[in-house]
Amino acid sequence: MRERCRLIEIWSEGYIVTGNHGFATLHGKVEAHDLKEACDLFAASNQEFAHYYDANNMRWWGCRIFDNWEDALKSYG
Repeated sequence: MRERCRLIEIWSEGYIVTGNHGFATLHGKVEAHDLKEACDLFAASNQEFAHYYDANNMRWWGCRIFDNWEDALKSYG
């Protein structure tokens, strides 16, 4: 039996590259069974997220995707 849907946060990690940097970012919250499904559903309704979302590697604009702020902060905050 498949587990119930839960509210999943979609976070991308921070980055530092060629003099630029960004911090961990909350993209949205979606009811889904797991993070992959949450990202796929969010991409279907958010064109900007979809444009940079790599579903095969679970990355957004090259940054790893997490379901919580703490893990997203571990790389470059």
